[in-house]
Amino acid sequence: MRIMFFLSVLPFYLMCQAANINGTYVNEFGDKIILSDSEFIYIENQSHFPVWYNDTLAVCNVKKINSNLFEINSIDNSDIQNKSIEISHFNNYSKDDSIKISFEIPFPLRCLHLSINTDLGVYSNTNGENYIYIPRETKQYILSAWKEPVTTHTVIGQSFGVIRFDSKPLQIDNHGDILLKIPFLDSGFYERYSITGEFFYLKGKKIYWKGSVYKRRNNF
Repeated sequence: MRIMFFLSVLPFYLMCQAANINGTYVNEFGDKIILSDSEFIYIENQSHFPVWYNDTLAVCNVKKINSNLFEINSIDNSDIQNKSIEISHFNNYSKDDSIKISFEIPFPLRCLHLSINTDLGVYSNTNGENYIYIPRETKQYILSAWKEPVTTHTVIGQSFGVIRFDSKPLQIDNHGDILLKIPFLDSGFYERYSITGEFFYLKGKKIYWKGSVYKRRNNF
């Protein structure tokens, strides 16, 4: 009876074991993937140059294609980011014909390109200034911010990172200059991977992703 019972539950046990993908997977360089049924987190080992400001380079949703193939996409934080922009309106103008939009951004402005897109034109901080002037008649604008050169993630110069940030349309309701505080545009923002429609292959206790093999170390 015990043998019959064991044989009857064995397929179910093996199926559960095969379906359990949760765990930490590590490659030969010490880079880690923390995987669950719904989330893929990539953490890069910091014993290299350059050292990232943020070692968690990717946080993705996971979609199962079959028992071995999975699709990953970066979690979209744009709504949270846009809500965290703090906008202050002043009661006066620096120039009679313009609105001065100033910026408080943790990322070094000398390395960041900023532009304000309006229905009247596109205006930029051409020399790394922390402000941009736009026409007084502007009612709505979009802020764009990008880094040049782009961050490279491999020795051959490949970049997997965020290229630029574009805000949602911002309204001008008051009369006066504007201050934008954007705390999330820090030194780690452009280092993070931007992953869309990528795949990893899981076989046994190994993940194959971006030309590297990650071996399972332990369960959660």
